[in-house]
Amino acid sequence: MKSACLAILLLSACPAVAQTTSQPASSTQADPATQAPCKDPKRPEYRQFDFWVGEWDVFDNKSDRPVGTSSIQLILKDCVIYENWTGARGFEGKSFNKYNPWLKQWEQYWVDSGVDRMFFTGHLVDGEMRFQTDGFTEQGKPLHRKLTFYNRPDGTVRQFSEASTDGKKTYTVEYDFVYKRRKR
Repeated sequence: MKSACLAILLLSACPAVAQTTSQPASSTQADPATQAPCKDPKRPEYRQFDFWVGEWDVFDNKSDRPVGTSSIQLILKDCVIYENWTGARGFEGKSFNKYNPWLKQWEQYWVDSGVDRMFFTGHLVDGEMRFQTDGFTEQGKPLHRKLTFYNRPDGTVRQFSEASTDGKKTYTVEYDFVYKRRKR
């Protein structure tokens, strides 16, 4: 039922859902903040993840060897943070990151040139953007991932991914990257 209504929403025939996700046209025209809510200074939650925006060379945190590049941009009236990742061996991925004001959480949808697609949810906690998601291993075992972005004082960003296959009892490191701004 929910997916049917979403499909109908795309055709603008589901007013009950449409009212919860957008403003009536008359209020949009009257209120400039509604046209660009992500730029509204009274809504700083939309800017919490801006520390990741930029052009980056990415390195392994332990060995300092290059692992890829990433272009992180604000798009769609600064409401979406778009990631364009290219790994050192040609692997590519993209993510769309957006603050959800109704659920009061950040959401990231990741897709890549392999088989992965993931939907993370998260919050800014003590200056760290902390995401998590549940999925499955290739063998079908439940998998819980934690993905944390650290806004470091030296201007770099650390991206740290951990996974658990034992119900969140123990975690193993998937990767530990440091994003360094490209020199112009």
